[in-house]
Amino acid sequence: MSISLGVINNYCTLKYMTFNGSLATNFTSKLDASVIHIDGNSGWAYLADLAIMTAIDDINSDPSILPGINITLKRFTDCGSYYPDADLGYSGKSGGYASAVTATDIIENHKDVIGVIGNEFSNTARGLAQILSSEKIPYCSGSTGSPRYSDKNKYPFFWRTLSNSNGRYIAFLIDYWNIKRVSIIYENDNELGIATFGQMKSEMAKRNVEILSQIGLKTEFQTDAMQIAINGLRRISARYIVIAGSSAFVTSVFYPMGQAGLVGPDHVWIVYNRPKVPEDESNYRFLKGLIKSEDLETGSDSRIAGIHKKIMKMAGAEFGLDDFLSYDLGNFYDCSYMMLLGFHKLINSGLSVEDLSKRKFQSQMNISLWRSITNYSGLSMDPVVIDEFGDESRRAVFSRFTGNYRNTTQFAMSDIFLSKMDYYNTSGPIFYNDMAIPPLGGGDVTVLSYGSEPFYSRAIIGLCVTGLCLSFASYFLLLQSRSHHVVRTVSVPEFLVLITGCLAAYAGTIAYIDSESVYLCKARIWSLSLAQILIVSPLLSKSIFLVSIFAKGRIYKNERLLKKIQLQVRLLNCAVILIVAVILAFWSLERNVVPERIERDATAYWRCSYFTSKSKLTTPLSYLLYSYNGILIVGLPVSVYFEKSVQSERHDNSATSITVFTCFALTFLLVFGLLLGTHDFTTEFKICVCVWVAATLILTCTIGSMALELFSYTSVTPIQSHTTTSAPGTSASPLAANSSLYHKKTFQSTPSQQQQSETAPWQSARASSSRQDNGTSLIANYKLRVLANTSEICTWRRRKDWRIWSRWMRGTCALHCINSKRVWMTVSGSNFVHCISITDCRPPCIKDASVHFRNPATLRREFKHVEIAFIDAAHAQRFLDEINAALKLLKVSE
Repeated sequence: MSISLGVINNYCTLKYMTFNGSLATNFTSKLDASVIHIDGNSGWAYLADLAIMTAIDDINSDPSILPGINITLKRFTDCGSYYPDADLGYSGKSGGYASAVTATDIIENHKDVIGVIGNEFSNTARGLAQILSSEKIPYCSGSTGSPRYSDKNKYPFFWRTLSNSNGRYIAFLIDYWNIKRVSIIYENDNELGIATFGQMKSEMAKRNVEILSQIGLKTEFQTDAMQIAINGLRRISARYIVIAGSSAFVTSVFYPMGQAGLVGPDHVWIVYNRPKVPEDESNYRFLKGLIKSEDLETGSDSRIAGIHKKIMKMAGAEFGLDDFLSYDLGNFYDCSYMMLLGFHKLINSGLSVEDLSKRKFQSQMNISLWRSITNYSGLSMDPVVIDEFGDESRRAVFSRFTGNYRNTTQFAMSDIFLSKMDYYNTSGPIFYNDMAIPPLGGGDVTVLSYGSEPFYSRAIIGLCVTGLCLSFASYFLLLQSRSHHVVRTVSVPEFLVLITGCLAAYAGTIAYIDSESVYLCKARIWSLSLAQILIVSPLLSKSIFLVSIFAKGRIYKNERLLKKIQLQVRLLNCAVILIVAVILAFWSLERNVVPERIERDATAYWRCSYFTSKSKLTTPLSYLLYSYNGILIVGLPVSVYFEKSVQSERHDNSATSITVFTCFALTFLLVFGLLLGTHDFTTEFKICVCVWVAATLILTCTIGSMALELFSYTSVTPIQSHTTTSAPGTSASPLAANSSLYHKKTFQSTPSQQQQSETAPWQSARASSSRQDNGTSLIANYKLRVLANTSEICTWRRRKDWRIWSRWMRGTCALHCINSKRVWMTVSGSNFVHCISITDCRPPCIKDASVHFRNPATLRREFKHVEIAFIDAAHAQRFLDEINAALKLLKVSE
């Protein structure tokens, strides 16, 4: 009667084997140097197989264990057929093959296999171990070390003769050395690397050890990824560095780090998988002082020596005890021996061998069976004790590479509970410089932060509070004076949005008080992005509105149409702001900001890292956010160009746009060109000050200038309404009386028309025709005629010489005459009066739908060309007729 064990191994590394599906045959126990490379994957697979065969031979030759039963061995590859590169290049990337092909072969095609011994990478075993557990086929591993497999809910039939405590061991050693800061490089596409890193991170946190940087690299990473890792370790002055991953990964990381100058007396490197033999022998020098953690095998030395001899006899060649221990051959021997002891226990409980071989009692082969074997004196432990997680409970042992080939010497050993060191060699060499004292750089340092420094914290809080007060004062000024014509010209809703942008910038300055928090780092981007969009978008929307109305000479007199255009532009502005808010919301969900620790001698500080070249930090959403804001800012000078046809002394949006663009450009150049290039502890405080100054300049140039103009209006005594007077001692002349009566008659059209004609035009007439006579103001033979029959409000513009036209403006037209010698026309708005000399002017002419006046001005500051536009040529002709009629009436009335 016979039963079969299965072996899952990396047989793709062994030349001359024959494959049928995943079943591998034609294994040769004799060592052939042309086939087996002891330091490669082929050596790993070959020696493990010999240890398993030795255990089966010992059971078959022992009549007290499974008497009358012959144990046979079936081999299964988890990486396919043989290929030459597998010997040095295979690193466990065949989990799909193992799950799909190997598991199916064992379950469906080889039903005589009732138990499996595994020699697999943790990455490869993931799916296969779970499938075998679901089919209740026990799987014992001597090499799969990922903490994942301790989960008995997923892997109830998986157990192993090793500990999964590599992360715990390293954290224990770091804590014993009183090191408080480490860096970790882990294999982020490998099961062992990811799971051990997670365990290590948890254990470090329990022991209050800070992880300065955690660098995840793929097994087959690119050269630029290695350069980024090197630069990162240099930037934080890392001293204690752990590599978590497979032997191939440790090899590909450690030797380049040595070539980059990061291996030496100032650095301590720690691994739990030893690096492979370097291709370049000059790299051996880097191995000196490399620390390796592992679990302690406490089996009987005499028994280990005996099994070692049996394996060498089976191989027909000699190899060192160091290779026996390094390749954990005792683990595979114990796995095989204990599994057969478990079968023996089931048979002794009354089960038949035939039923056992037909998988009728697989449900009894879970973790409880193997835990019940308590009296086995193994090679890995004496006795072997399997805990509730299916792992062996072992001591931790720590070794250092001597620098002579790959030889190691032990210098420390813990107790089984990792609570203390049972042994530590304080006199022998441990580190790179052959010293036993841990190098400096991993102890306590003074961590600086703005929150703990009184000057910086008070300054940041003061800037924030001052900025908020300025913003709320601007709100109050704008809303309190919203009916004043000075305020109305700047467009109140748009300027309220602009002030809100400055408020966002001021509020964001408080986030600079701490750079260790990811949330505060992201709050800075939220603040700056919202500030930029809220400041820039209303200026762009106002420019779009002005260009839409006045571009190409178009004139909109329909108030309803104007309001419709304004509503459309403001809705567009809201959409632009909403887009930024949505991008920021999705951006916040990504890992795109990392607080970065910078060390300088005995001090350290944190900074927010946003831009990392060729790394995952600069995500597509980050590019989209920065590009979107940048395009809108660049849109400011573009809007000024298109707004040139509507420039004016009032509603001068172009000046504001240029000011805001200049502030943004100078801030950008200062921050990215100077401060970030020479980063130190004060850099982020300087950036905070730059942001505050930029927001204040924008607020001053917009709201501040408006406030000064309001103050100038309130500080000047209003001009009293004019009354016609005579010289002292005389009565008013009949002509003056007639002029006054004629003046009153012409202003009785509408209340609004009367108000306009009795203020600005009359004040203009006083300014141009009054004179001092013994301290009394006199105006002789003055007449006024309001031109309101064609249109109460005229649309007009002006220019000097060949210069560009001003923006289109609206005002009331009137004719003035003194002594029939001086005749001029005024166009009066809410806050301006423009005079056109009719006496000196060429006869007005009609062009298209406009009336043109050309004045031969003699001074550069005078306007030489005025255009008054109408709906069509008929209205223009009617206005010209009205002017001629008014001139005749003025002469007749005289």
